[in-house]
Amino acid sequence: MDNNNFQGNIDDTKYESGRKSDNDGYTLIEVLIALAIFSIGILGVADMQILSTQYNALSRVSTEALTVGAEQMEMLMILPYDDAALDPAPASNPHTFTDGTRTVQWNVTDNLENKSINMTVTYPIPIRGVTRSITLSCVKPQDI
Repeated sequence: MDNNNFQGNIDDTKYESGRKSDNDGYTLIEVLIALAIFSIGILGVADMQILSTQYNALSRVSTEALTVGAEQMEMLMILPYDDAALDPAPASNPHTFTDGTRTVQWNVTDNLENKSINMTVTYPIPIRGVTRSITLSCVKPQDI
């Protein structure tokens, strides 16, 4: 086996018509196009991350408001039937409780055998600059 002849065959495949073949690497344009495509993808991921953070904050604020309302409703349920916080008189309705930036209001309706409590928790959404509300309802039976 002749080494010179074998080496000559390899060199012949690299050069065609005296030019170097295009399989040796990437051109600068190809690298720039790849970087542009990659950058657009990264920007999309960054935008999704920002939206995810905002929606997590919105969920946290909503959950806190619901928890405050549920706690207040539980407090009303353990009160005696004739407590002032459960007074259905129009002068007393709506009853109001403020917890920081959240406002809890409830109306009591007397149905002879029980009292219906309709509660609304209003809370601000700091990210969007709007307020939202959650409504809770409960029936308190008359003590026997």
